[in-house]
Amino acid sequence: PVSKTLGISLAESAASSGLLADQALRGSIGSTALASGLLRLSAPTQQVQDEIERLNISFFDASGEFKGLAGVVGELEGAYVGMSTEQKTASLATLFGCY
Repeated sequence: PVSKTLGISLAESAASSGLLADQALRGSIGSTALASGLLRLSAPTQQVQDEIERLNISFFDASGEFKGLAGVVGELEGAYVGMSTEQKTASLATLFGCY
């Protein structure tokens, strides 16, 4: 339901689940992690919003439409240039609530 609400296709959701499975987050654990992360982005807490602003990124376009999972990855890749692994991990934990 979260993916559908954000306009993420079944193919994109399935591909994301496959990538999570490659990282040992299989089945319901991977799906739950993905859904939880998407919920945190769509209705951010103040801490998540502060991190989004600190990184100067946006996961929604000017019309309020979700940029998609590829858009999220692109935003993060750009924001994380020059950061250490520790900094990236801390940021991901803040944004998505899991790592």
